[in-house]
Amino acid sequence: MFKLFRIAFKAFPRIVIAYFSWMLRYSRHKEKYSIEERYNKLRELALKVLHDLKVKIYVSNLNYYQQEKISLIVPNHLSLLDPVILIALSKNPLAFVAKKETQKQPFIGRAMKIIDCEFINRDNVKSQLNALKKVKVSLANHERSWGIFPEGRRNKNRQEHLLQEYHAGTFKMATSSKVPLIPVVLEGSYRALSLKYHTRRYPVSVKFLPKVDIEGKSTTQIAQEVHDISLKTLQNLIPENLKLLK
Repeated sequence: MFKLFRIAFKAFPRIVIAYFSWMLRYSRHKEKYSIEERYNKLRELALKVLHDLKVKIYVSNLNYYQQEKISLIVPNHLSLLDPVILIALSKNPLAFVAKKETQKQPFIGRAMKIIDCEFINRDNVKSQLNALKKVKVSLANHERSWGIFPEGRRNKNRQEHLLQEYHAGTFKMATSSKVPLIPVVLEGSYRALSLKYHTRRYPVSVKFLPKVDIEGKSTTQIAQEVHDISLKTLQNLIPENLKLLK
């Protein structure tokens, strides 16, 4: 009951107020505001919403990301909060590649438009190629860092697979643009929005891994390597995150 109260009367009203006071304006007239201004405003909202939801982030090795001016991060995907958490951790502009359905969601879709995210149609190869090409150019020109979830969708069946297959095409942007590829592993983010879990706070463990050496490797090889090190890290994070719940 208290969790539903927090969502309905704290986080949701904050988002609605932001939506009508500045989100619509920022997304419709992006040319009037720098990416830094738009991103910082959205990051401020992300931090407040996570606080409303009692999310406590425990981050490890953030320096692997911070020491790179521009990079492509590849996190596993557990919750709608995953990009919110990563934005909260990144002081510099970070955009994401998301499925086109996200664009239609009134709040998340609007937020992603504000920071110039790219949306792909998974049923249209041309759409995917065009979006990924834009991201590749952005990375190559050192415009901003990007994040893409190599599983392609949220993992809703952890009993069967702790980590779903990592799609090789995800890594083409890193090999083409020659930017650092940084795996990220999240654990616990799915609890914060689910009514099945009730606790005083919702710890989320986020671990950044060292950049992956991609020179001379195929995208299939890279995908498997990143998947394996991410899975091993996740297996270690799960018991650590459970301890934080106590």
